Amino acid sequence: MEILLRLVLFLMRIISWLVIPIFGSFVEKTPKITPIKNHILLLSATTLADKIRKREMKSETVVTAYIERIKEVNPILNAVVEDRFEDALQDAKAVDEYLNKTIIDPVQLEKTQPLLGVPITIKESCGVKGMSQACGSLQREGFRAAQDGAAVARIRRAGGIILLVSNTPEFCLYWESNNRITGRTNNPYHIKYSPGGSSGGEGALLGAGASIIGIGSDVAGSLRLPALLNGVFAHKCTANLVDSEGHFPNAQSDMGKFNFTVGPMVRYAEDLPLVFKVLTDHSFELGLDDQVDLKSLNIFHMFNAGASIAHVAVDSEIKQAINKCVTHLQHVCGANVDQFKFSMSNTMEITAAVLLYLNDLPNILGNPISDKQNDWLLFELLKYPFGCSKYSFNGLIFSF
Repeated sequence: MEILLRLVLFLMRIISWLVIPIFGSFVEKTPKITPIKNHILLLSATTLADKIRKREMKSETVVTAYIERIKEVNPILNAVVEDRFEDALQDAKAVDEYLNKTIIDPVQLEKTQPLLGVPITIKESCGVKGMSQACGSLQREGFRAAQDGAAVARIRRAGGIILLVSNTPEFCLYWESNNRITGRTNNPYHIKYSPGGSSGGEGALLGAGASIIGIGSDVAGSLRLPALLNGVFAHKCTANLVDSEGHFPNAQSDMGKFNFTVGPMVRYAEDLPLVFKVLTDHSFELGLDDQVDLKSLNIFHMFNAGASIAHVAVDSEIKQAINKCVTHLQHVCGANVDQFKFSMSNTMEITAAVLLYLNDLPNILGNPISDKQNDWLLFELLKYPFGCSKYSFNGLIFSF
């Protein structure tokens, strides 16, 4: 298996070397995401929540600003599966009316409803009551979540206002966000590039300034990769800290539960603790409110993962960004910084082994209601180049 994996990865590298120069000659002839003009879109969720609680800004104003931005950029991004804009505006008006009448002070509101009046976007797989949860599968088209998933329910209880559900690859089984229902989601920095996956719709919206908080999920990079590719922040937490009930697909085995988690995505790093405290009952044990003395930290960094035909070379821009972070942490924050070298040359093989042994991965070729096999993989792969398969290529790859 290791030899086969290395051979496949080597062939992929060869194809990329041949395709990239051709691709590069077309990438500049594309539409651009318009710059952010509304100052509300430049405020962190922490700041917005504080201003709404203190009656310094109306929730309706904030929600309207994000809806307008989504409508502005989504024709280019193609990140939205289904919206609830009208209901969201009604929710926002209800928040404003409540704040006009309540005698509860902002300090208490922060404890009980820390996201009161703040707009949120949700990865389609997480389950929002009454909204699409097809997850890019034509076999599930029209399927709607019967109730909120556990993480979404927590967001609602904290006062968050849900705007939409966003795009994923088929069954969340890839590192790009492309499927046979919604199509391909594009990167806000350059629409010919990928926003990553499987939480790619969330990443694209956040990167475009069309969302301030997103909820996604992760097994093998599905939160972290879109955060990287869209210039935002995400956190894959330790197993079992966040309830994943209501997510499709979900983990059942011990190994699956160890590797799978629902988590936050945000445009501003300061919002990660705010959202994560809403999603978990373990914020006290985790010390999320504790102050961290950066001078007491030992920070180790690397510029590559070691020599391997399976690895893509680290771009010079990324190395420059690492250097910039290292310099800031060392000279501005006073942290103890050191370059640390250890081999991660087998990272791809280790990751692939984990994925191959996960028995929670759904079979996209199966009947969505029963365990019956609907279609045959080889036949669907032969049909795909002619546009005759109802499955995405990415989904078929994961069905091997």
